[in-house]
Amino acid sequence: MYKLFKQLKICSKSLFLRREIALRMHEKLNLIKLNPKNILDAGCGEGFDIFLLKKRFVDSNIIGLDQCIQMLKLSKKNIINNLMFKKLLYHSFFNIYLVSGNFLKLPFYSNIFNVIWCNLSIFWNLQLKKIFYEWFRVTKNNGLIIFSCFGLNTLKELNSILLKEKLKYNISPLLPLVDIYNLGNILIDIGFIDLVIDIEKIVVTYTSPQKMLIDIQSLGGDLFKIYNKNFFSKNFYHKIIKKLLIKYLNLNKKISLTYEVIFIHAFKPKKIKKIFL
Repeated sequence: MYKLFKQLKICSKSLFLRREIALRMHEKLNLIKLNPKNILDAGCGEGFDIFLLKKRFVDSNIIGLDQCIQMLKLSKKNIINNLMFKKLLYHSFFNIYLVSGNFLKLPFYSNIFNVIWCNLSIFWNLQLKKIFYEWFRVTKNNGLIIFSCFGLNTLKELNSILLKEKLKYNISPLLPLVDIYNLGNILIDIGFIDLVIDIEKIVVTYTSPQKMLIDIQSLGGDLFKIYNKNFFSKNFYHKIIKKLLIKYLNLNKKISLTYEVIFIHAFKPKKIKKIFL
């Protein structure tokens, strides 16, 4: 398994977009009545959602999971700084835990989490069925999963250019994008119920094609280069920039890109007769 997002400076460039999506997820959480004992932040990254979840559910145990040790260290630093800045009580530290682990084999016993939270952390792992099986296993009956990922219309402006070059360069779309219908079917097949799916579009305007491409790379961290080997060919890179300038540069000399964001929440049933894993 690749060491995800170990170059923290690269990942930080997409922080604004990731935080905007996370805040929209928190707004959706306002509509659900919860009193969770144990919460898992799957793919906790820099730890900002751990702090916000702790602020919302003061008495809950919150576990942040990430495969990248560097991210966990940064997460710990950010959590401490936020707690001190907000002058929260010292005992708030006692039920926040950071764990290194793999999404495909979570290092937890079955049936222990009331809530699993995951912001933009599943789309780089295409084994979604295995991930959701693990979520189902570790979630308590009547527990909630809530997560976000990018939909098929993400980067549609750029992918339309890439599609024309596909045969020549043998490339994939810049990001591995998820079909919403496939997601829903997988969750239902596994046993989750009461699915609620929201789709929102975020348009981000960039001052230059170079800045835009750097931001896209930062969403994927180190995996971006693995997934898009040919993208970093010098000739191909400059060719794409030239096409972007011609096709999408607006009157203000800026380029806009669309990010389609899928928000899903679902529950594990209160009673389960028989599950085949």
